[in-house]
Amino acid sequence: MNRLPTIAVLIVAATIHCWTAKADDDKPKFPAEVRVVSHKTDDDGQLRLRVRLLIDDHVAVYANPVGAPGMAHASARITVLDMNKRAQRAKVNYPAGDKLKTEFFGDWYLYRNSVDIDVVLADNPPLPLIIRAKIAGYDERGSYCLGFGVLETELKLVQKKPEP
Repeated sequence: MNRLPTIAVLIVAATIHCWTAKADDDKPKFPAEVRVVSHKTDDDGQLRLRVRLLIDDHVAVYANPVGAPGMAHASARITVLDMNKRAQRAKVNYPAGDKLKTEFFGDWYLYRNSVDIDVVLADNPPLPLIIRAKIAGYDERGSYCLGFGVLETELKLVQKKPEP
């Protein structure tokens, strides 16, 4: 008896479960963090941010775009919010991920270790701002899905010390 169709169905079922998993409070923390590594207002009055995803060594995060058919919802997404949790208009430039060729599901693109993402806010909103990264990925050591994770950091106003 040929087991290949059964194995393929099991892989597809497990993958769909992974893709539709939600970030729950009882799940362990997603093994990555998000930071703002630079910000400045340009001559046109636009706030430019460089956001860095720091990903644990054994983890792969689905890039934006992830490339695999039907996986757009799992692509990494950066959102900028004001302190009232209102989304700000932003243009996000996602870098290409590392290509992973798969036999059954086509090419996937992944972020590993560290990736910088450039964000431009047209309206130059007042600080503080919340930078949110919604990501999904898997643990490469054990080949299991980590589901979705929501990472946040805050870009605060820097208070300058008075000169003596």
